[in-house]
Amino acid sequence: VIGKAKASKSIGPDGISMLMLKHLGPAGAEFLARVLNLSLTTLKIPDVWKMGRVVPLLKPGKPANKGESYRPITLLSPVAKTLEALLIPTFIHHLRPAAHQHGFRKVHSTTTALNAINTQIVHGLNQNRPCARTVLVTLDLSKAFDTVNHSVLLTDIEESSLPPGLQRWVMGYLSGRQSSVIFRGKTSKPRKIKQGVPQGGVLSTLLFNSYISKLPPPPEGVSLTSYADDCTIMASGQDIDDLCSKVNGYLADLSHFFTARQLRIQPTKSSATLFTSWTKEYRLELDVKVDDEKIPTINNPKILGVTLDSLHSFTPHTTAIAAKLQSRNKILKALAVSTWGKNKETLLVTYKAIDRPLVNYAPPIWAPIDERDANEEARSNSLPEQPHADKH
Repeated sequence: VIGKAKASKSIGPDGISMLMLKHLGPAGAEFLARVLNLSLTTLKIPDVWKMGRVVPLLKPGKPANKGESYRPITLLSPVAKTLEALLIPTFIHHLRPAAHQHGFRKVHSTTTALNAINTQIVHGLNQNRPCARTVLVTLDLSKAFDTVNHSVLLTDIEESSLPPGLQRWVMGYLSGRQSSVIFRGKTSKPRKIKQGVPQGGVLSTLLFNSYISKLPPPPEGVSLTSYADDCTIMASGQDIDDLCSKVNGYLADLSHFFTARQLRIQPTKSSATLFTSWTKEYRLELDVKVDDEKIPTINNPKILGVTLDSLHSFTPHTTAIAAKLQSRNKILKALAVSTWGKNKETLLVTYKAIDRPLVNYAPPIWAPIDERDANEEARSNSLPEQPHADKH
């Protein structure tokens, strides 16, 4: 587990970094194993393992004088995270996620979630005219991971097949947590955390999946696909008003479920999109609501990192990729200048780090693309010339 972890130099609340753990000798590794086993056998978790240090990072282009301009990054004990990682297989076996959940499941990923969504859209558009329309709604849950009710979560876990000892360990893992903020070299007083799953915790996503695993099943004609807290609702058919009515009915059921678990759908940050082969319907406003508040209609929803569009052309997505590649390739060109450029091996490593992840993310979803777009992307993705790179 430690060998696969990123060699981070960030110091946790216990004064230890993952890099330190990676450099443990045989004796140190054996001692660490005894410490981790002791936590499981005694069902006790040291307080420092339940401490988080929050480092606010300013978002690009945001004003520094506003709290919402910062992205909180929580530093946790790497020792505790190592134990969590060791427990993952056991938790996955006993906390079985719902069929609609693609997060933290074997042979499931963001790509399989996107494929489920894409397949339904394509199925409707491929029907003989009149083609089926598809209404798609993405849901934004307000601070979902931070508002998990511990009592409800523990009740769910007690009803699972997780061994009683691990159930009590989870209770200790969630209770008595504290967090402090580090800002401009100063650290605030620790504050008790009474709800939510730990940000950055290895088990957090799995625990959250369990928390929402009992979502009400969608009615006939409506589907649900989720990846952790990213939920997508879809309905396909001929009559748009009927589709919106079905979706609204299910949204009411979901809102009731989420409210009972201290979660809330944010209508203004959610979105509704109509996928259709009729261009005249491209700008149609959908009557989709939750809690009597309208969900905005948009043409290009971004789901799990892939931008869809009402006409299902993927042009916005491929255009965005090409633009990012052109921008990032400027870095490669700067490295490859003839007078002081890096060698080919260094350029290749840089390319694999900054360029290739863009084109390698979920290609089964947005490919194949037409020949013109493919040629454009190939030009954007090509490595710059290095006429004298082998001299350096």
